[in-house]
Amino acid sequence: MTHADALKNSLDHEGAADAKPRSLALDVFGDYVRYSGEELPLRSLVALFECFDIAEATTRMMMSRFRSSGIFMTRRDGRQTIYRLTPEGLAVLDEGRRRIFERGRTRWSGVWSLVIYSVPESNRAARERLRRSLQWL
Repeated sequence: MTHADALKNSLDHEGAADAKPRSLALDVFGDYVRYSGEELPLRSLVALFECFDIAEATTRMMMSRFRSSGIFMTRRDGRQTIYRLTPEGLAVLDEGRRRIFERGRTRWSGVWSLVIYSVPESNRAARERLRRSLQWL
């Protein structure tokens, strides 16, 4: 059974159709690929995501953005581009897994936190990194 078949069989297809491509990609790598080879050719990702009505162009753009953000790295094998999680990407997935599965073990203090930040336009890259980090939290 291929990675694509395993994922397709394990997902609830009704819920998967509404899944965001980004979340689906992280699920694929976080729950499957990292434990069985740790890398996938872009053409396999395109074929897999097409099963969930995610267009090839969307998959290519998303994976390119992931690479730019440092979550994935690529290597070439002939004409193929192969994607692999970076150590930073693995850390992000590990933190997410920890937060999901350990959430019920601690009591919420009942106190909300509000984060307001101001980063000048001249430092757009830092602002975007901060926004993404806060969004993840």
